[in-house]
Amino acid sequence: MKKLILIPFLITLGACSATGPKVYVAPEAMDRAKFTTPNITPVDQLNIEWSIINKQNANEKLAAQEKKTGSSTFFALTAQGYQNLSLNTSELRRYIQQQKATIEALKKYYEAPVIKEPTKDGK
Repeated sequence: MKKLILIPFLITLGACSATGPKVYVAPEAMDRAKFTTPNITPVDQLNIEWSIINKQNANEKLAAQEKKTGSSTFFALTAQGYQNLSLNTSELRRYIQQQKATIEALKKYYEAPVIKEPTKDGK
């Protein structure tokens, strides 16, 4: 019985070891895909109203604000906080400029014509 089970197993195993014809793949240069960038909506910033409040004009500014908006609430920055806000804005501008330069470099790379070097047979 064991020999009977072993015979189909050996036949199947032998069939797996047979190899078919060898396939050779020759690499071929292809043109680059067209580089497209999405349409980007420009930043549309809203106006900001700045007020400087100190000990001398605090009551006057609070009264004017309450008359204008119905609220005497302000958000305040210290001099250091304002400087940090300015530096953060500059840092964002630098980052955006670097990203624009990267995009321009990619556009030049992908949109430049591909120059194919001649092969040994001159084609």
